[in-house]
Amino acid sequence: MSELRDSGEVTGGPAPFSKKDAEEFANQLNKFLQKMNKLKNIMNNNKELR
Repeated sequence: MSELRDSGEVTGGPAPFSKKDAEEFANQLNKFLQKMNKLKNIMNNNKELR
């Protein structure tokens, strides 16, 4: 493997993120963070009830 790196040969790889890919990633991250925030609020409210 180091021989390939040392030779400078370009072997390919995944395509770069497109604008659409970046938007979809941001949307999914936002949904996840909103769910985590709701869960945190629920847990905090349950602590207050005890």
